[in-house]
Amino acid sequence: MNLARALSVNLDFIVCDEPVTALDVSIQAQVLDTMRKLQDEFWLTYLFIAHDLSVIRHISDRVAVMYLGQLVELADKEELFENPQHPYTEALLESIPVPDPRVEGTRGVLEGDVPSPIDPPSGCRFRTRCPKLIAPPEYEFTQKEWANARRFLREVQRRSFEPTDKADVEARFFADARPSGEAGRIVDDAIDRITSDDWERAAELLVESFAEPSICARQILEYEVPTEYGTSPHAAACHRHRDDVVGGLQE
Repeated sequence: MNLARALSVNLDFIVCDEPVTALDVSIQAQVLDTMRKLQDEFWLTYLFIAHDLSVIRHISDRVAVMYLGQLVELADKEELFENPQHPYTEALLESIPVPDPRVEGTRGVLEGDVPSPIDPPSGCRFRTRCPKLIAPPEYEFTQKEWANARRFLREVQRRSFEPTDKADVEARFFADARPSGEAGRIVDDAIDRITSDDWERAAELLVESFAEPSICARQILEYEVPTEYGTSPHAAACHRHRDDVVGGLQE
């Protein structure tokens, strides 16, 4: 019915906001096939907004991925699904269920909570949950140390554990790799504050020292990345694609 109304006034461009979300899968397929036929017949352009990746793959030619209102990646359909270049896109694709009962485990689970859209993080809005957040250059983290420091920061912000003493916290988060130097001193200070029940200041210290100095928190830029499927441009808003960023990645 809505498509008929749109076509009755000879539109060339139609915005489709979650048009098949509430429909049964079989009905979804029928609607999408009808939209394809109408597109070919009337030379229509659709802006298709959806969260279902299978629907996106079926209907779209070019795909833009957004997180908290921020465009993070743009590429042709095949290029984006086969060669994702932003950590959020990678997480989305990893979350697609595998229709195989022999596959075990949970796929694509992101850590941390979704920030408030009213007060989003600075820089890349995905950085508070990003598994590949770039470490501040002033600290000489190993990859494992940086992964542990980020996990420690997130869990302190959420107050997700009950510390018994300093040794308990260190064993919980830094048993296999503990930062040294100035980064280690900051971790020590944060642990002392936690064991003194000063969670708020501990979280502030970790955010000010480790999260905010990251380039991911200070800038959001778009980079054109090499295209592996097709010839259309592929853009990703991730600082991992800067030529001068070589360390601090959690691969």
